[in-house]
Amino acid sequence: MNSELSIVVLIQHASPLVQAIMALLMLISIGSWTTIFRKWFQIRGERHATDRFEDDFWKDRDLAALFNQVRDGRYPQGSLARIFEAGMGEFLKVRQQKPGDVGAMIDGVYIREALKRGAPDGTAAADLVLGYLERELEGRG
Repeated sequence: MNSELSIVVLIQHASPLVQAIMALLMLISIGSWTTIFRKWFQIRGERHATDRFEDDFWKDRDLAALFNQVRDGRYPQGSLARIFEAGMGEFLKVRQQKPGDVGAMIDGVYIREALKRGAPDGTAAADLVLGYLERELEGRG
């Protein structure tokens, strides 16, 4: 390669405006890659927390103990754990207010409100769970 066409030489001989634009583009690129990796690690952590919660949810048959662990912060707060906490909290509240009223305990309105409060921003996870619950309730009715 000809030494006059090297990247360093081209940058050195560029006008100050071109050098400033190149520096700005380099900073934006570094910021973008930083954000990409930060989000990648965050998603990986959320996925790990969700997988761990799901494994424990299906292994443990004592939902009250699992609920207490999530509520007290002794459990990693993945999105699935937050949805469970909100739904179980709403279920326990309705069960306490209307003991023996099974219809009130599984009413989709209560569950829908709990899911919307539990999901960070009404995410697709809440929509999926809500769809599942509605299909289950229709099948029973």
